[in-house]
Amino acid sequence: MGVALVFLGADFVDAPLTLLEKVESSAEAVSAAIADTPESISGIVSVLTCNRAEFYLDAHSPDAALPWLIERIAAATGLTTADVAQVFRVLTGGSVVRHLFAVTSGLESMVVGESEITGQIRRSFSHAQDRGLTTSRLNRLFQQAQQVAKTVAGTTGVGRSGRSIIHTALDLVNVGRREEPAGPALVIGTGAYARVVTTALKKRGVRDIWVYSRSGRAPVFASQHGVEPLTSEQLEWALGRADGVISASGQPGYALTANHLHRALSSRASGRPLWVIDVALSPDVDPVAASLEGCELITLETLRTHNPVQHREAVMHAERLVEDAAAHFDDNERSRRVDPLITSLRAAIDAQVDSELGHARRTLSADQAREVEQVVRRITRSILHTPTIRARDLAKEGREDEYAQALSLLFDLEAQKS
Repeated sequence: MGVALVFLGADFVDAPLTLLEKVESSAEAVSAAIADTPESISGIVSVLTCNRAEFYLDAHSPDAALPWLIERIAAATGLTTADVAQVFRVLTGGSVVRHLFAVTSGLESMVVGESEITGQIRRSFSHAQDRGLTTSRLNRLFQQAQQVAKTVAGTTGVGRSGRSIIHTALDLVNVGRREEPAGPALVIGTGAYARVVTTALKKRGVRDIWVYSRSGRAPVFASQHGVEPLTSEQLEWALGRADGVISASGQPGYALTANHLHRALSSRASGRPLWVIDVALSPDVDPVAASLEGCELITLETLRTHNPVQHREAVMHAERLVEDAAAHFDDNERSRRVDPLITSLRAAIDAQVDSELGHARRTLSADQAREVEQVVRRITRSILHTPTIRARDLAKEGREDEYAQALSLLFDLEAQKS
């Protein structure tokens, strides 16, 4: 089987957040595990974030490459191969191109148009390049993905404003947008997304940040990120005093129950409503919170639907741009398949021309021979122009094999290695 682009990956749509965080937290081990690729893989780029774990391969044999990769991911993360094989999906060929272009442009994110993913993919690609894990085809793919994201942002506005899930949510509750200083905030969870939340809060001027974790990891997280840890006994105290809560624990069950919120709201002295942002894929906050007086609940569904009509139209435009760019990339890649054939054809013609010019040089003066060579070379280029263009056009239609066979028979060609 010929070399093919292959994708193995999972994201927030089809994988539990706990699984994705496990892979993301094992990023160094995963990178080490896939560095020594087998002969079936020419190149590999991994993209590991809070919301997705994706691997892009340039593979000689996808049938051999995928089992190897699944086994390496499982070994590095502690997951079973069955878990990886069940949750991670496979794409090949043009579907890989379309997926990467859409992801890099922010069209496959929780909040469509968020810009964090563009930088994450750029850094992932650079990391793979630095380790010598890319190929010329992967280089073209990822460089074009960045260009497509830039075009999408510049043409449609999607992603241009630097949107992210957390910043979009904080905008909805006006954190850092009021004249008075931002009040205390409570973060529930200590995973990768909690790190993003903590950074976002600090950037918006929130000085008092408390962190609570049902897993008991709050003290370690707090010491690493300059925030204050809370125990379960302090949770309701914090709810009564914080301006708001951002929950992203990813653990089963509600981190904030209706009882928690009832008691907290009755004890609040600030006079402000309590805003609660739940960005966990499996809800951390009892949905009853949305109906409680004095509580404003923001969920992932809120963020997904909080797009003006103009934004939805921009997303549709962006999707068309991605589709067109992917089709163009596919056409160009197919055209490249005939390059060895074209090289062989030119070499065969040049050899024949050189042989005839050798005879001419023995019978003509130096000036005459030079003039003859210029004319012959010009005629040769002209003759080869149409077959070259036709070969690339047929390659885009998937018909390069029949054209190659015809030229090989006519000129006794053997395609040179590119």
